[in-house]
Amino acid sequence: MDSAPLVLAFSDSAAVRETLSVLLEADCRLDFVGLDGLTDRTLTPADLALVAVRHPARLIEHLTRRRPELPVLAIRSSTSASSEPARVPTVTLDPHVIRSAVLQRLPRGPEAEFRAAVRRLADTLHTELAYPFAALRSLCPRPSDDADAYCKLMFATILREQAVLLERLLNETDRFRARPRAVIGAPRFAAALCLALAQPDELTAERGLLCRCVIEPDATATAGPVAIAPLIAALMRFHLQRCSAPPFAEARATAAGMVLRYTARKLPNTSTSWPLLLAALALLPSTWHLACSAKDGVQTLRVRSG
Repeated sequence: MDSAPLVLAFSDSAAVRETLSVLLEADCRLDFVGLDGLTDRTLTPADLALVAVRHPARLIEHLTRRRPELPVLAIRSSTSASSEPARVPTVTLDPHVIRSAVLQRLPRGPEAEFRAAVRRLADTLHTELAYPFAALRSLCPRPSDDADAYCKLMFATILREQAVLLERLLNETDRFRARPRAVIGAPRFAAALCLALAQPDELTAERGLLCRCVIEPDATATAGPVAIAPLIAALMRFHLQRCSAPPFAEARATAAGMVLRYTARKLPNTSTSWPLLLAALALLPSTWHLACSAKDGVQTLRVRSG
């Protein structure tokens, strides 16, 4: 999880953008946003807005109106119009002054970690729900389509499909909420996780999924949170139901942990996965964690200690 604060920067000068990039790259995540790309979705995760444009008044007014709680810092260059609102702090185009002013306004310590966790939860859930809601909006019958029976049938079909997806998200969240709270290490964790992945799950039975399980001899002594192995396996199977191309995956338990490989299929908005995020959060109190990687269309999920 990237806990670095996010700074949205607005600049109409290539030289200023380069200066800010070099100046702040070690202290935060700097995201340059054009005025045409400024939306509520862009503003939501930001910790600070940095404004360095010639005519900043309108932009600053927009930022303070849409996100009044978002700190805004204006940078005045020699060619800037001196029309910044008085309530917005303004600094000169001096590297030391800019960096000091930015660092004073960025969240640090435990608060930054908490904000990063909340941001990741929100972004992942938004990713999962964006496509279903977009499909429902695009296929919703308009008033002029009242006589179009085909349109109504298509909308009813899409509505049922997306309702199943939303129900699945709720099931995943309920399962996570009901998980065992005591994460006590015991032998055979990787093996138990591998075996649970190979078992069909009643909540994901609508599409066949075969997960072949291979347990190496030295995996049986691997200690881990065995009590939540069924939960982790169920969440990973939820992910596979949606993201695996063929209905086949291979899980291998080793002394280092468990590795799951499958061929990914292309879907809209699959850069993050709600089931995998819940699995990672369930593992968080233990010394185990979940890592994802992809190469040549093959997705690899690793559950390992350390």
